[in-house]
Amino acid sequence: MKRRTPLIIALAAGTAAASAVVAVAGPATAQPVSPAAAAANAANGAAALVASRPAVLQASADDAFVAGAPTVSHGLHYTPYSRTFKGLHVSGGDMVIATDDSGAVKATSVAQDRPINLASITPKVTSAAALKTAEGRLKTVTSVEGSPTLVVYAGEGRNAALAWETTIRGTDADGVSRQTIDVDATTGAYLHSQEHVTDVAGTGNGFIYGSGVPLQTTQSGSTYTMKDPSE
Repeated sequence: MKRRTPLIIALAAGTAAASAVVAVAGPATAQPVSPAAAAANAANGAAALVASRPAVLQASADDAFVAGAPTVSHGLHYTPYSRTFKGLHVSGGDMVIATDDSGAVKATSVAQDRPINLASITPKVTSAAALKTAEGRLKTVTSVEGSPTLVVYAGEGRNAALAWETTIRGTDADGVSRQTIDVDATTGAYLHSQEHVTDVAGTGNGFIYGSGVPLQTTQSGSTYTMKDPSE
């Protein structure tokens, strides 16, 4: 009787070898990155770009950057940064860096269009005088949020200026107003204002009146309240 064991062993060995070849030759599958690892990669990638200070950041030797809370959208991580100059907050100096899960930088958005070049950060105009100028921008003033803050104003299309920045509530020609106003701390001239209140008319569905019921809302920043802005 002939033994068939060697043939069986040989076939088994050949099958194992073929399997090994298939395993080696098969396509590699990318391992998914955990949310925690992706967040860490994104933070490190954005920080590395800031540390390298490329020209797109418009950074001077006295600039410093502080990262804010990142957001994730459509597979990209968006890290916001605020800017300081010699320790003073730069109004208009913010930027956002977009990175993917590996930390590779995909895009940048920089508000500032030129480096800051200020010889001095000592104001010549008092905060009280600047506040008076700022209050004059509103028709009526109901309150002032804190005291004027010394900042660097880096408006688009102009050289940066030392400024007193104040946020004031009241009314203007369009009604209810909450404005952040920058006044030049060297000359006392008005520089810029940002309105935080926007009158937004919307519609809703009513139990009695049906759809398309007009609603008066007031926007402050990114928040809407169902309050008539005229009241």
